[in-house]
Amino acid sequence: MSMLDRLLTKGEAAEILGVGIRTVERMVVEGELPSVKIRRCRRILESAVWALIEALGRPPGLSPTEAAPFVRVTCPGCGRNATLPTSAVAPNRLFQCAVCGCQHRL
Repeated sequence: MSMLDRLLTKGEAAEILGVGIRTVERMVVEGELPSVKIRRCRRILESAVWALIEALGRPPGLSPTEAAPFVRVTCPGCGRNATLPTSAVAPNRLFQCAVCGCQHRL
């Protein structure tokens, strides 16, 4: 975190990511999105939001269904959803779940 890093509310982060507030809350709880707590308020680092967007490789403000090069898959082990690049989704390709760590074929 730099001294100039802006702190966003969950709503602001959700708007930038193109997802709902509840999704942002889950991402914070699961450690996907770093945050800080100031008294009873949770704030998300703006640089963390942009780093997540860059890691996903999609333009800001687009949901996974709107971003053409992405597909949503569900892990059969834990039931969690993941957004993968279309290039990663090929028959008989191994997928490793980031949550439970299991590997399975798509």
